[in-house]
Amino acid sequence: MSSLTPYSTGIDRATGRPMHDFDHVVQSAAVIFSTEFGQLVMREWVGSDVPGLLGSLMNRTETLAFFNAMAEAIDLHEPRLKVRKVEPLSVSRSGAFGVRLVVEYRPRGHLGDPTPEAALRAINATYDGGRWNTLGGS
Repeated sequence: MSSLTPYSTGIDRATGRPMHDFDHVVQSAAVIFSTEFGQLVMREWVGSDVPGLLGSLMNRTETLAFFNAMAEAIDLHEPRLKVRKVEPLSVSRSGAFGVRLVVEYRPRGHLGDPTPEAALRAINATYDGGRWNTLGGS
């Protein structure tokens, strides 16, 4: 496979333009975080516990459960990522918050090859107004 050939390709949900590799994986993570188990017809097993934890009082126990739900969702549904750390970024009075996932990116993980890239990457995810926004970092 040429180094210019992407390992994964998809469509950007916001613009309709093609997206490749890490950007495609970041979008996939946002979809997983916003989907409850049982929500997708014919794919009831896809989703996460994250939506059920949103809106609850975020004490220490709930915060740990939330971080665990994010990491578990990636482990279950996204073989191209391996979560190494979940860090809080920000919290506002309106209920918006930000989280950074430090991940190993495994470009061929969906093909059965778990070899990671040399450097860790970060996904910054924010939740505001009922919507997840993700941005792939370094």
